[in-house]
Amino acid sequence: YPVFPAYAVMAAALALAGMLGTPLGGLLCDRQACEHKADKLAVITRQIFVFAALGMALSCVSCFVEPRAWFLLTFVGGALLLFVCTAGINYA
Repeated sequence: YPVFPAYAVMAAALALAGMLGTPLGGLLCDRQACEHKADKLAVITRQIFVFAALGMALSCVSCFVEPRAWFLLTFVGGALLLFVCTAGINYA
């Protein structure tokens, strides 16, 4: 049976993670109800740290999982968490 090229699957997975993660990060930044801009910046910076750490951890785990479906799930999950950080980075 024909094998679908791996680069196409990886590109689609990263595109999906980017299309979902970036707006989700923007929503999370907009939901931070703080009175002062400095407080909002502190909360968003903490949010960036947490999502970046979780995204990196999940991406590292994806290197060691064996079934292809689990690899894609952990890879897309890690990339999604990393893309969530982009809105907060732009705000900071």
